[in-house]
Amino acid sequence: MDEAPSADYIYAGCIIGIIGLVGVITNGLGIYTVKRCRHLHNSFGYLCLSHCIANLGVCATFLIWCAPTTLAMHQS
Repeated sequence: MDEAPSADYIYAGCIIGIIGLVGVITNGLGIYTVKRCRHLHNSFGYLCLSHCIANLGVCATFLIWCAPTTLAMHQS
């Protein structure tokens, strides 16, 4: 099986990093909005908060682990 060209790892790592960063920012804003807005201090708001926290963890994993690992594959 042919190995992917090294430039593909750079593109993939950058795309994963950008998507992870956008996800961390938007979910952080979602958490901030639910905490600040009194209209969301109900069961719907707490459900949204729970989803934002979980999504923030997934996006942070992509940003902190997946993107650098993909970029490191470029050197090997």
